[in-house]
Amino acid sequence: MKYCIRCVMPNTKPGVYFDEQGLCNACRSQEVKKKVDWQARRKELEVIVNDIKEKNKSAYDCLVPVSGGKDSWYQAWMMKEVFGMKVLCCVMAPHLPTTEGIHNLNQMVDSVGLDIIKITLKPSVYKKLRKKTFIRQGEPNWPEHMTVFAGVTNVAKIYDIPLIVWGEDVAFEFGGAQTQESKADASDIDNNDLIKDKTIDDFIDNDISIKDTFFYRYPKLQSDDGKEIKSIYLGYY
Repeated sequence: MKYCIRCVMPNTKPGVYFDEQGLCNACRSQEVKKKVDWQARRKELEVIVNDIKEKNKSAYDCLVPVSGGKDSWYQAWMMKEVFGMKVLCCVMAPHLPTTEGIHNLNQMVDSVGLDIIKITLKPSVYKKLRKKTFIRQGEPNWPEHMTVFAGVTNVAKIYDIPLIVWGEDVAFEFGGAQTQESKADASDIDNNDLIKDKTIDDFIDNDISIKDTFFYRYPKLQSDDGKEIKSIYLGYY
């Protein structure tokens, strides 16, 4: 096993590689961020936000995936309080919610003043999928990863929300195969290292009905009528 000479991240993390000096791509990404013109990046985001606020006719301007943790709390606060958007938050209920997690979500909704929608997946299907992904690839959390990306995006389509605001591009921030350069576009978020080039169809057998897999399927961002959901990483800006 090899370790980054700076942050000691091991090479067992999917997508991590080391350069000739022994530094991982995550450490190199941090160096890139020091050279970014953050004021210019903010202006780019303001253009997106103002365009949506001017044209959007639906009830919400943007959808923010949340867990109740500090990152998603900041995302929701930023889009509502700083940029003045009509924000809907979405949480995919964890398999085993904790008391602390429930408390954090309630505090976020109360302190920031937000609408939130929670998706709770059918336990019978969830358990079967967790067992299959554990046996086949040693990863019982794959269904949770998939629904975070697919479920949230489906909610945006259902409520006709034009913008999804994710936090950070994990592949760029911490090293991964999907992204080697900082980018704003998160439209390919369903193809990151957590998903491993899999879809829900890779785990469907006769004991799971296709009709029970809606929130596990990442939808097309562009609809037949030409409308398109914009999906971005707030961390880029």
